[in-house]
Amino acid sequence: MADKDHHDLDETLDVSFSDGDLSDQVPEPDDSRSTRFRLGLLLGEGGAAQVVEAQDTRLARTVAVKKLRKELHAVEDARKRLFEEAKVLAGMYHPGIVPVYDAGYLEGGDPFYAMEKVRGVTFSKVMRDRSGAEIGSRSSLLHLVDLFARVCNTMAYAHDNGVIHRDLKPANVMVDEYGSVFVMDWGLAKRLKGEDSGREETEQTRAGVVMGTPRYMSPEQAQGLAEAASRHTDVFALGVMLYEILTGIQPFIGRNLKEVIDDVLHHQPKPPRVLNPVVSRELSAICMKALEKSPRERYRSAKEMAEDLRRAREFRTISVLRPRLVDRIGGWTRRHRVTASILGTLLAVVLLAAGVVGFETWNERRILARASERLETERTRFSELSAQHQALTTRRNLLPDNDPERLRLGRQIEGLQAEMLVQRWEIHGRITAMVGFTLLSPDEELLAAAREETRDIIRAAVEREEFAAAGAFIRMTLDQLRRANVFRFSEEEIGKMERTLADLEQAP
Repeated sequence: MADKDHHDLDETLDVSFSDGDLSDQVPEPDDSRSTRFRLGLLLGEGGAAQVVEAQDTRLARTVAVKKLRKELHAVEDARKRLFEEAKVLAGMYHPGIVPVYDAGYLEGGDPFYAMEKVRGVTFSKVMRDRSGAEIGSRSSLLHLVDLFARVCNTMAYAHDNGVIHRDLKPANVMVDEYGSVFVMDWGLAKRLKGEDSGREETEQTRAGVVMGTPRYMSPEQAQGLAEAASRHTDVFALGVMLYEILTGIQPFIGRNLKEVIDDVLHHQPKPPRVLNPVVSRELSAICMKALEKSPRERYRSAKEMAEDLRRAREFRTISVLRPRLVDRIGGWTRRHRVTASILGTLLAVVLLAAGVVGFETWNERRILARASERLETERTRFSELSAQHQALTTRRNLLPDNDPERLRLGRQIEGLQAEMLVQRWEIHGRITAMVGFTLLSPDEELLAAAREETRDIIRAAVEREEFAAAGAFIRMTLDQLRRANVFRFSEEEIGKMERTLADLEQAP
């Protein structure tokens, strides 16, 4: 490969079309000439084809036309590969894959296929335009990870349909102005014949051919083992892309083709978390799993990788990490913020109460007085919301069903109902904190208020048919009562909550 040392390491290696390595079963369209598309500006080009903007005269729309270079018109395998690419794309239906509209021969004899024109920028430009501060920003990082997860989901669909890409890289991913992500350039795509883990083959490849982009190709591609390409091959390229997102650099940085391939085969890059401290332990592990040298050690498909990305974003345990106690606690806290906030407040207040047992009585009264003032403010706010809710409900009920004003008032009422539920939770949390503070010398009025607020929250949620919220609150309350009946609910009240919960769980 010494004669290719100066090859652009971010460009796809040229593939020979003269070896008869394509399936004879790929039919060519008839040789009739299409006058449907009027060609315009050149959008991009590669070693075998050009992509130009075109006008679809039949449907009056702008499309992209991929056509074979003039010098390859007479090469049968080149034509077959172009039409096979069109056939692969036409057989997949996914938001991340551009639809194909037509294929055949243009008026000038160029083999072509027409597809939707994506208006956007490449993912490589999105990453290239980042500043150092953005690479070190957790929110900026997670935004790109979310875009990348859509690439994984697109490839998960392709893998489930027996197609691998073999040339995944940021330059082959487009992001439009609405955040939609498209995987492009399926010129090296391969249909999988079988499902044997290490021997998925088609007639479209042969041993000894190095296919792909040097900095993104897998070890098996770098070794020229085209017949060994599988879903694992795309997973490796996805790992390289994720590494760039997380660190701002490529994992394999040789100065020429020989050095890059040597890096791909033998160099183990540092985990992203080592280079960028804001990278989570989970994302770093996902990336390194995808970059394993042995295909069998990687994710088996993009679907598995996408699933771990989803779990990481939801603060759940991922398949490639043994969860630590601190991770489990942290993940549960992030997933159940309201419950954790209430329990955390209660725990903090209980600890505070234990620490101030020896404080003078006047200090305790002073703190409780302030808490009472805040509680009164929150109750006043709830009364205001209730009055607004009643007034709007009365106005709405006086209007006919099809009146636009009635619909607008309905939306306002729904918003007020949600705000009232949140306010009730605030009041309940405030009372809970005050009860915790007086745990060693309970105040009967506070206990009664806590029980009443608990009943009101359940009643309001059930009346508004917010059954999931009502069930979650009852389960949390019962769980607390099993540990300690701080609010001194009677057995009858506890039994009533349990029956209500059972009814909610059995409801359709």
